[in-house]
Amino acid sequence: MIRCLSFLIFFYLQLYTTTAQIPFALPLESVSARTLALGNTGTSYNPDGSAYSTNCALVALHKTTMLSGMYTSSFGELSKPLNNSFWVGVVVPYEPFSFSCNWVRSSSSDVRNTPSIFSSSLAEHEKHLQQTGVISFIPQMNDVITISAARQNIVKLDWGWNQYAMPIEIPVGVNVRFVRSVMNDVTTHGVAFDFGAMLKLNLRDMSFDENYPKISFGWMLKNLGGMTMNWSTTVSDYSPYQYAFGMAIEQPIKPLDSQLNILYDTKSEYTGSNHIGLEWVYRKFFAARFGVASTNVTVGTGVDLDFFMVDYGFKFSSNNVLGNVHRLTCSFRLERLL
Repeated sequence: MIRCLSFLIFFYLQLYTTTAQIPFALPLESVSARTLALGNTGTSYNPDGSAYSTNCALVALHKTTMLSGMYTSSFGELSKPLNNSFWVGVVVPYEPFSFSCNWVRSSSSDVRNTPSIFSSSLAEHEKHLQQTGVISFIPQMNDVITISAARQNIVKLDWGWNQYAMPIEIPVGVNVRFVRSVMNDVTTHGVAFDFGAMLKLNLRDMSFDENYPKISFGWMLKNLGGMTMNWSTTVSDYSPYQYAFGMAIEQPIKPLDSQLNILYDTKSEYTGSNHIGLEWVYRKFFAARFGVASTNVTVGTGVDLDFFMVDYGFKFSSNNVLGNVHRLTCSFRLERLL
């Protein structure tokens, strides 16, 4: 059964990696300030409410109901950004399952309205732009509603000594995403599916030493089978499948009453990218974060008050024209609040 499943996954990857399509970009690679500050990592470790966006299998690790919200400004100046995005989501555990529902909106009111290259030749298009310039500015808005379901699975590995079996966590999850995009009076819709899986083991369970770390590996397949976006015109776009792999080390530092998290992700978006994140957590209360997302440096911080969490993330853009990115996230653990 495992060999058959492995062959099908391999065949699927080979099939779609050789398919050339016009890509359709979804808003926001990750949605929380924490993941932004950690270089857009999170395929193998993401304890906040945005877990569905980095690896839907991580939703299974939530043990309490969490309500989260985010706002981010992108491109241009902080006081007058060219793009605004927000996210609202909730995670509800129901062991051994967990469920999540999320809404992301990305909007811009300053998209240049120029003649379509699909209705004229490239030469005619360039000539028209030189004669008339920018005709006007039109609004653009993207909405993504995601429903997630995940299950926690625990397998006990018998090492053959002391009659002890080491528990290994293997959560799996799925996303169903409903996408809607509006540009002026033109609309498009699409549906996408994601699959995620994880393998997590605690070396402390094997060594009986509290100084040993937890190690996690995560896999995420996005847009299974691809996603076709049919506009209300004759134009259609296509978003091909994407994948991400990540690993994380959660290393306790007992003398300082803190923990160091080291994260690494590799993703297929934009012809491939590597991401690194470092997080230092002090007494489970304060966190300082640093990351590298391709060529961009990210930083951030966070405070956890048990029932309430607030995180801030900042990305230094390597492109001075586009500007930097600011992001703020707030989360409530409802069961502890009530």
